[in-house]
Amino acid sequence: MDVKFYKCMHCGNIAVKVFDAGVPLVCCGEKMELCPEFNEEILEGEVKCHGRIRPVSLVIFAVKSFLNKQFFSMVKQFKVLLKGE
Repeated sequence: MDVKFYKCMHCGNIAVKVFDAGVPLVCCGEKMELCPEFNEEILEGEVKCHGRIRPVSLVIFAVKSFLNKQFFSMVKQFKVLLKGE
């Protein structure tokens, strides 16, 4: 699956295109522009979970996420994308 982010240069709206049917995205009477991809590596995969998820497991996952440097860079990039800078 190829996810693309589009942004309206007039009002700043952001759209996510999950499936490309060949129809251009339009906002405010203009075509939306494709936001450039970031140069960082993209990790894809599947997570399978069987049984109960214990609260301890969720805490461990949260701590590992906050200690990961890539997590913070992803949050910063998302904030910049929302602000339109």
